[in-house]
Amino acid sequence: MTINDHLKSIAKELLRGGITADQAIGQFEKEYLTAALEERRGNVTQASRLLGMHRNTLHNKLRTLLPDVRAARKRRSG
Repeated sequence: MTINDHLKSIAKELLRGGITADQAIGQFEKEYLTAALEERRGNVTQASRLLGMHRNTLHNKLRTLLPDVRAARKRRSG
């Protein structure tokens, strides 16, 4: 099964579940960012490179999309 096939299947499931486009996009972005952070063991600079975005952009997205994750990282570091 290709990535396209997976995405089509997920999209159909979301539509059947009454999930709006904004909800689906927001949840995907959260999962994608979380996966990148996990892949790079919480290193934001490395995760931003993996995602192909500037580090500041990732920080801004974390602040708005994943405030709990960012707060936990802040408590651990200082």
